[in-house]
Amino acid sequence: MRDIEAFVYRDGVLHADEVAVPDIAKAAGTPTYVYSATAIRNAYRRLEAAFAPLRVRFQYAVKSSPNLHLCRMMHELGAGMDVVSGGELDRAWLAGAATADMVFAGVGKTDDEIRAALDGRFHTLDGIPGLAERQPEQRGPVGILNAESVSELERIAYWGSELGVRPRVCLRVNPDVDPHTHEYTTTGKEENKFGIDAPLIPDIFDAWGRDRGVDLVGLHVHIGSPVPRVEAYAEAVEVLLELVDELLRGLGPAEDDDGLDD
Repeated sequence: MRDIEAFVYRDGVLHADEVAVPDIAKAAGTPTYVYSATAIRNAYRRLEAAFAPLRVRFQYAVKSSPNLHLCRMMHELGAGMDVVSGGELDRAWLAGAATADMVFAGVGKTDDEIRAALDGRFHTLDGIPGLAERQPEQRGPVGILNAESVSELERIAYWGSELGVRPRVCLRVNPDVDPHTHEYTTTGKEENKFGIDAPLIPDIFDAWGRDRGVDLVGLHVHIGSPVPRVEAYAEAVEVLLELVDELLRGLGPAEDDDGLDD
């Protein structure tokens, strides 16, 4: 049996995973989006192989496509979910992902979204079929909440205290790196005002690192999209690694075994 090709022309007709695209158009109407499960699975496996030495966990960015079928496929492949709103959190949950496998990023989180991220009793999609039925024990705090600012960190700590949860938090770092993309989609330069300026991070960890209201576990960075040059990512990672080294030195030998997620 021949291997299935993701998108290929056969006798002048475009096929997606062996299905003729005109047949899809007849069945679904137009316009419509056509995804190749073969292409997605193959790409995921290539990523897994490339990053295997680093033992990373991939998080599928639900904002790239909140299609429940795609979210379920990514979950089945082993990916966690990266969400940026309460709606995306609940869609990821409907797709089968446990909240512990989610990272909640995104700017401008509302109090309702923070509560939903910290306590499984709350959600933001009232009346959605299937949501109320999926309430087993694993629906609880998300794995990580990314804080965009000190004020947001304070709100996360407040709601954690109110709900009896100690949130696991990563601070979003503004590395002041130019990704060489469009000015409207650049998010990692100092003038963009996304995240916390890198020089301020050590003082925040010093002030909050031993606070029992939150558990600061790492750093987060996003520099924009699309990013055409890998060098921009390398620069951002260098900034984070320097910060990690400084933070670990500040912990001292007694607490060094906790480490930091990056």
